[in-house]
Amino acid sequence: MPIGVFLVVVLLAGCSRLPKTAVVRYVVDGDTIVLDSGEKVRYLGIDTPEIYPTPQPWAREAHRYNEQLVGGKKIKLEYDEVVRDKYGRLLAYVWVGKEMVNTALLKEGLAYVFVIPPNEKYVGLLAKAQRQAMESKRGLWRYPGIIPPEEARKWRDSARAVEGSVCRVMGTGRALYLILRCDPNDYFRVTLPYTHLAYYGLDRYRRTEGKRLLSVAKIRCRRDYCEQVVRHPVQLTIEPRTED
Repeated sequence: MPIGVFLVVVLLAGCSRLPKTAVVRYVVDGDTIVLDSGEKVRYLGIDTPEIYPTPQPWAREAHRYNEQLVGGKKIKLEYDEVVRDKYGRLLAYVWVGKEMVNTALLKEGLAYVFVIPPNEKYVGLLAKAQRQAMESKRGLWRYPGIIPPEEARKWRDSARAVEGSVCRVMGTGRALYLILRCDPNDYFRVTLPYTHLAYYGLDRYRRTEGKRLLSVAKIRCRRDYCEQVVRHPVQLTIEPRTED
């Protein structure tokens, strides 16, 4: 058998062994579970507040709601292009009956959209669920729902919607940076890694200086700046509409 055919056969055999249904042994946190087989599953397309080592706001609520949805229940697992992460965890959309758990957490405001290409099968559905939570001011989006870049440091290590005007656009060999606060001692930037966003085209973001931008992602802070790293266009809105 030619080696190329052999490799294809091996890969297909590996995929066929992926569990399609399982019973949940226990719930680790808002977006991770362990199956009765011992396999750990990380939900695709979302991220929830961290519960370890110190619970972030809404982390316990996300954990409890996830446990309510799937704890001890039989679930169906649906996969995308990449089926395991670097930690060996299965990556899946999880269903209980006709309800997708990933979107259920988003609708309650207990998760935010976190899509990493090429796993984007349900990106539209996930974005819609998050939008519903933001408009209803649920969970993470209760107060404040949207913050200016000047307040980013108050919400370090938390997911927030940050809205502001792009005062500068910079590029390096690794990423495009949209600067929403140009204070050199404490600036704020939205980082667009080429490895994730180049496929979708970055020209529209290079021409955003002077425009308003809404970015939804976790905020990370260093000594002289804070940032949100965006890995999919669904996390960004250029010139968002304001409510009258």
